[in-house]
Amino acid sequence: MALKKRIVRALLLTVWADIDEARREIVLTMHWKGGAHTELRVVRRRTGEHRRQTSPDVVDAVRALAHILPDEQIALWLGRAGMRTPTGAHYTRALVASVRHLRGIEAFSEERSRSEGWLSCEQAAALLNVDPKTMRRAAERNEVPSLHPLPNGPWIFARADLVGAAGAERVATRARARRERWGAGPNPQQRKLDIPGT
Repeated sequence: MALKKRIVRALLLTVWADIDEARREIVLTMHWKGGAHTELRVVRRRTGEHRRQTSPDVVDAVRALAHILPDEQIALWLGRAGMRTPTGAHYTRALVASVRHLRGIEAFSEERSRSEGWLSCEQAAALLNVDPKTMRRAAERNEVPSLHPLPNGPWIFARADLVGAAGAERVATRARARRERWGAGPNPQQRKLDIPGT
């Protein structure tokens, strides 16, 4: 390294740096000891920009999950989905908060979530008086509008899509009919497994 520095000092007289705002570039002008000049242009990154950008899938997932989950739980779901930072690290609460901050995504707030009408699968199931599994299956079959930003991740529902909506009413009616038909116990048409004694 010391030798490289000596070579540079032997060849270069001065280096000027300027900023081209119109093209968002840093302009370096190198004045060599022989009298020649060389111009080098480098892209000037904005504040918060990095060489390695966060995956759009991660940003979309954080944007959706922030409706119903705090940063710490979002980080857990990103980890379960196998998503990593651009440097290969696991997401943490602080890193999720950083992604939100740079993209202008608001942090989770129970009050804001309630006022905007965002619901988790369990909350949506309670609203329609059905089992969460029934709610998830209805979302998987596209019977009710929902967001599902991560494979095997949480389902997100909007209250406005469920209250008075035909699809949601069908799901609730079908679940009630099933309960009335079979009750809380096992299906009476289910065959018994008779195992002979020894």
